[in-house]
Amino acid sequence: MIITYPVRIPYTLGSQQCVMPDAIYNNSEILSGSYPMGKNRFWHGGLHLHPTDRETPIRAIADGELVAYRYDVSDATDAFFDKVPYSRSFVLLKHETELGQTSLGVSKLTFYSLYMHLRAWGEVKNKADELAVNFLRKNVPAQPKTDKDGHPVLDKYKHPVVVKANDESETPTADGACHSGTGHLRVRRGDILGYCGSIPDNLATPSRGIHFEILFDDVTFLDNANKAVWGRCVLMEALSVREELLAPEMITVDTTKPLSVDSHQDADGYTKIKVGHDSYWVTDEQVNRKETEVPDPHHTKKVINKTQIFANGKTLQGVRKDPRKNEKTLAKGTSIVPWFDSWLNPGEFRENIIDGKTWVQVYIPETNKLYWAEKKAVHYTSDADWPYFHKLEEHGTFSTDGFIDDEGMAKLLAAYEKDRAEKNLTALTDDGDKLRHLITKHPTEWSKQDIAKRFDRVTKDDFGPTKLLPEQFAKLTKHIERLSFWE
Repeated sequence: MIITYPVRIPYTLGSQQCVMPDAIYNNSEILSGSYPMGKNRFWHGGLHLHPTDRETPIRAIADGELVAYRYDVSDATDAFFDKVPYSRSFVLLKHETELGQTSLGVSKLTFYSLYMHLRAWGEVKNKADELAVNFLRKNVPAQPKTDKDGHPVLDKYKHPVVVKANDESETPTADGACHSGTGHLRVRRGDILGYCGSIPDNLATPSRGIHFEILFDDVTFLDNANKAVWGRCVLMEALSVREELLAPEMITVDTTKPLSVDSHQDADGYTKIKVGHDSYWVTDEQVNRKETEVPDPHHTKKVINKTQIFANGKTLQGVRKDPRKNEKTLAKGTSIVPWFDSWLNPGEFRENIIDGKTWVQVYIPETNKLYWAEKKAVHYTSDADWPYFHKLEEHGTFSTDGFIDDEGMAKLLAAYEKDRAEKNLTALTDDGDKLRHLITKHPTEWSKQDIAKRFDRVTKDDFGPTKLLPEQFAKLTKHIERLSFWE
């Protein structure tokens, strides 16, 4: 599945198109509505986007099913926002995609994208052609063509002329009610859902933009139960690999005679010996060094002491290539492609068992090299494991209300706001990265259920200077109810 941003990023010929979260901010101002907390510690499941060009269309981020939409003819106020009108039109889409297939099965992900505070229909209905709102479509079946009087139109052979089946755009029903997407065609990535409206983020002057949110039914995909591998895959720890898988050979030798040894070889754990016309490398554990008397080549009838190497047993295990030149260590964090199960089915990869050890292959994209590694030693993670993402779910007395109480989250958000105020860009980047990779479970702000109960704490003395009086709280609950659509 291809996923793009709700605001189209201009393409510049010759420049690299980086799909990075920050790219959207290059064309946007963040004036309000950060994730995951709004004003007064309210949970805020999305982010407010304020395109620098307020006339840029808001588009579907991916192909998907239309779940529901609501369009008002015009924006209106309520008792809480009694000075200026704000937008409450929205579109909600459902997306399904496959994350990867392994021998254990297919990993799938269902997610939803919400586009809230779209401009009222009365202000966008006259936009035409490539700027027209076009997410609502139905299939019109083939039918006989009729004239202005309703009579069938016939061709020269007196046969009825048939209008082929086609897809036609529909005008959204702008009555302020929530409408189901049932019966409509799938929305296509890039379809225009609407335009920036007025966000109720300031009692005096609401900002122009949208609330954009990604939500899930569940987050079991984070566990990667099917062991899918996709995206970037890296080693979690250093890995010893072999360029070739050298099978040891059994060599029969005479333990009473010294071995013929290559005098130019390095020691380093191996000894190079020659048996007949063949050379082998054997581990130092299989041989021993002895001081023996041998004839002096320069003086007859004299002997000299010489270190000679003998086999510890009648048979040695050796390989025909220098193991040290065959061995390599891949550093932790190296990008790899694991060429074995459970990613692949049997028969789609090579696997060898030597001396009771199972060896498999790993591919290094950066160097275009394929190596052998002991299977149990390969520890990796890929984007399918969502390695940098963290789940947060509150527990306890206040876990079902609309406020953030998690201490760690409060500290992170406080640091974020402090660094933003002080324009500490290095720290701000780190703060933002932590928030960007956070997936939170909390009561939705779009539900009408138990509004007074969920937000009651804003009326308590310990809430501080932003405490609301009973009459103010009554206005707030009505305002939240007016925005709600969840049920």
